[in-house]
Amino acid sequence: MLENPRVKAWLDGIEPAWTLLDQDSFPALRRPPESPGSVIRLARDLAADEIGQSIVASRMAILLRSAIEAPGLKLTATGNLSRGVVAEMIDRFEWPDFGKEKAFRFNKVVNEHDFFPLLFIRQIAEAMRFLRKSKGHVRASPLGRAALDDVNL
Repeated sequence: MLENPRVKAWLDGIEPAWTLLDQDSFPALRRPPESPGSVIRLARDLAADEIGQSIVASRMAILLRSAIEAPGLKLTATGNLSRGVVAEMIDRFEWPDFGKEKAFRFNKVVNEHDFFPLLFIRQIAEAMRFLRKSKGHVRASPLGRAALDDVNL
């Protein structure tokens, strides 16, 4: 595929990392962390200050604290965070190469899918079962509350 001139022109001299994978390493990379044969490992022994240095962990703490407050974070009928919640998070999140002015450059209003950092953090929090949906809102689960308490973010 990389021999195709159109593909080379589209890549503009960049060689994607996946081209270095072989038949055995590609499936290993796709396995969930900690599963047999996975090449990705998650650290489980980080100190609270080490976790606090993570942009993902610190933004997740912001989201969890907001989800703890009654009644939680309002959802739209399609299951996305409401524009009001997104607007609040845009003001509270700082993310490299993503600012409020950039978010509003092409949109008069910003939906959750337009603000990637929030979408990314929420998806991770839901996958970790730190958030749960209930009656049109997203709330912090007991596991999410415990995680927030454990690391003091």
